Amino acid sequence: MAISKNNLLLYGAIGAGIYYGYKQGWFRKITNKPPVQPPPGSTPPINPVQPPVIINPNSIENPNSYRGKVARLQSALAVSIDGIAGPQTNGAYIKQVGPLFRGPINPANIDGYLIQAQQKFPALNLAIVTVR
Repeated sequence: MAISKNNLLLYGAIGAGIYYGYKQGWFRKITNKPPVQPPPGSTPPINPVQPPVIINPNSIENPNSYRGKVARLQSALAVSIDGIAGPQTNGAYIKQVGPLFRGPINPANIDGYLIQAQQKFPALNLAIVTVR
């Protein structure tokens, strides 16, 4: 079925009009209900439940995240703690613990480096943290 040029222009104009009306809010539901007011003399209910504090899953404060593990390793190596395993952290690891046996520190091998640093510095609590 072929659409003639005139019909195509008509359909385009109708579509543009509908879109314009939608953007102007002509198709929104109209509610004339007044807001519900509590009876006089009563106190509004108090919500005693506070929302839980959510720690960013990739932050230094989260001990199970990669950045948290790198921060623990950086604190043991006495370098600036930023949660990023860069050349400064890798260099300090080589000087204080030994060679990087699995390549540069990254998410795939951070646990192995934490275990090796724990063996080198047993007084520090670098063990892998598990949440119960």
